[in-house]
Amino acid sequence: MALFLAPYNDSMRLGQGYNSFLHEQRIDDAVRINQNQVGQKPASNDGSISQDVTYSSGLVDKISHVVKSLNVSAGSCIKNGGIIGSGNSVAVNETTFATSDLNAVFSVKVVNKKTELLDMAEFEAKKDFNLTSESFLKIYGNCFISGFIEGGELTGVVSAKAAAAEAIIDQVKSFRTLPGHEVDSTLSDNDSFSEHESATRQAETAVTVSWSGGGQIKPEEKEWNLENLYAAAAAFPSKVAQHPQRTWAILTPYNHTKNFVTWANDQGIQLPQFETAQAYAEDLLGTYIEYKSCVKQVQAILQRPDAYVVRAVENAIGTGIGELIEVRSSLKAQMNAISQIIDELALRPGDIDEIKKQNPIEDPESWAVWLPVRKAQANGT
Repeated sequence: MALFLAPYNDSMRLGQGYNSFLHEQRIDDAVRINQNQVGQKPASNDGSISQDVTYSSGLVDKISHVVKSLNVSAGSCIKNGGIIGSGNSVAVNETTFATSDLNAVFSVKVVNKKTELLDMAEFEAKKDFNLTSESFLKIYGNCFISGFIEGGELTGVVSAKAAAAEAIIDQVKSFRTLPGHEVDSTLSDNDSFSEHESATRQAETAVTVSWSGGGQIKPEEKEWNLENLYAAAAAFPSKVAQHPQRTWAILTPYNHTKNFVTWANDQGIQLPQFETAQAYAEDLLGTYIEYKSCVKQVQAILQRPDAYVVRAVENAIGTGIGELIEVRSSLKAQMNAISQIIDELALRPGDIDEIKKQNPIEDPESWAVWLPVRKAQANGT
């Protein structure tokens, strides 16, 4: 069975309740776990570090694909107002992603060992609570923390204009061969790579990297670019061997415990199924990010209205301060409405159709084409 994971933080504890839709911790000691039930599973038995290393890369066209690669829930991104990975993290620039012609994700996952349950846990019902399905979800969540993964993970997001597309596509293909090849950290000596790096320098290219484990994986004086991302990825497993850290919590649904199903039936409590709500949340995240980008654009226009002109389209928005402030309020209202939908889905995922009907969200693309455009851009077209 595939593992269900959530980004690790220092306040997590074995047996703690968890909401997998929002990636939020719930009540401590939701299940009873004895220390003799917990064991570590290193990749080797002789004391040496034998790592499980996976390199992956691919082109993506939705911001939700980046979220999946970071193992972060779409609902938590909306509630937090943006996409932030774990560990030594750099927030993904959603505006750059949305305005780029091509986006690629590069990932290295390293597992040194797992700490997890060797036997089924026992659900710990609290006697002071008179619970319904909804209140159970608020207090306990829908699962519990049953273990931890120690190692490291690195994720790089490369966003580029069309001029660098061929170079990026080639690097996406070759990135997957890193485990089978010795890759020197001085990748500038590689003529083929240097040609690609030259192409990406000439085009508008942005590289965002987040990582957990491995310590300092890049000299502070160097900026993130495709070449330095490759060098860091090649050296990452050895860095993680020296500086591992807990990267993920392992989640287990309550109905996988010894006594929960019987207890829940007696109490009339049903665990929520978040699969459909999660898919909808991923769509909402894309919409939320588009609205966020529009708000940033309005803010830029407010700072320098004389640098913008009104578009020659129906329903065009002017450059007047009052009108722009009203538009900004309308955009933020849509963002707040999306956040409220996530709150409702987190408690009533089975009512998704009703929630959709009661909370219609406007298409953000209409707002984007109504907003004023820079004079230089208008003159260029």
